[in-house]
Amino acid sequence: MSSRIKVVFFIDSFRVGGMHRQVYLIVKNLNITKFEPIIISQSQYGGFKDEFLNLGFKTYNLGWKSRYSFFLILYRFIKILRSEKPENIFITQVPNFIYFLIAKFFLSFQIKLIGSFRALNFWIGYKGKIYAFIEVYIAKVFYNSCDYITANSKALVNHYNSVLDVKINKPILCVYNGFDFEINDFKSTKSELFGKYKDDFIVIMAARLDPMKDFDTFIKAAYIVCAKNTKIKFFLLGDGILMDPLKNTINNMGLQDSIFLLGEVSNASEYIRFANISVLSTFGEGLSNTILESMFLGIPCIATKVGGNIELLNDKRGILVNERDEFSLADAILLLFKENTLRKILSQNAKIYLTNNFAIAPMVNEYEILFSTVSKI
Repeated sequence: MSSRIKVVFFIDSFRVGGMHRQVYLIVKNLNITKFEPIIISQSQYGGFKDEFLNLGFKTYNLGWKSRYSFFLILYRFIKILRSEKPENIFITQVPNFIYFLIAKFFLSFQIKLIGSFRALNFWIGYKGKIYAFIEVYIAKVFYNSCDYITANSKALVNHYNSVLDVKINKPILCVYNGFDFEINDFKSTKSELFGKYKDDFIVIMAARLDPMKDFDTFIKAAYIVCAKNTKIKFFLLGDGILMDPLKNTINNMGLQDSIFLLGEVSNASEYIRFANISVLSTFGEGLSNTILESMFLGIPCIATKVGGNIELLNDKRGILVNERDEFSLADAILLLFKENTLRKILSQNAKIYLTNNFAIAPMVNEYEILFSTVSKI
């Protein structure tokens, strides 16, 4: 056995997403005198690729190209595990867990699994009741297969405690996301990022474009707002399967001059820092990195009253609105548009709360304890 504990971090890609950023921060800040991090990614797609590769740790690309790559990826994954013989593996996603579940049968040694729930919907529960039933079943298998398991908010711990048969001797541990307070390498100007809209009131929502985020309510709220004030512009940062449907919805509602889809950007903080308001309209959230980043950059937040959003924001640090309520969201946007003093108070309180509660070191320390403990079992 190596003098250092080998920990595999198995991710789907190098997309610019909250989960990917948290994995990056854990790997970047691990004590390398005690741990040897190894990154395995299904593909090298995504704007966060260079950051991961520049860490200088072993990084494997499984070469995913389509769903027909399953068996090839599984073969490569097993081959890497046999070669590296890690003590631990860290997994947050269902597809990666399925690969690991199968791979275990082809290994002559044991790998301890540390899992993590990152959202109220672990996989595809947002699709409906049948899928929700399947999701709970998969979540139970995931929980039972893990040696230790975490969640990134108390809301998620409570949620999974209620739907899973959580054992007293294996609780779901709350480990809050950490935030990198060193983000200050800004290069762009507002005119470069927002062009002719640089003098308008900017509302940003930074989120992957998938059904877990409630873009329907966001767009309906924007329609209400724009009918009252054309100087308020909306920008969506992110990529995903909803890109084309969202374009069609925006065009059909005549909002193409008010809502702009910017796609995936590797430097989301460059955009957020120039926004007047940061919005997160979503059905279920663990602990939003977008909200954390907005709090740090001094941008007041409006978010739906779900999941970890409630732990980050209150009436002193932001505005919470009910999900699927475009009227409340529109009212909140218009309120902050009018009340500059309120925007300053909320953003100041939020930044103080962030700096006091979401440093990277405590998060990494929690995971180092788990990696060390589980390797001794």
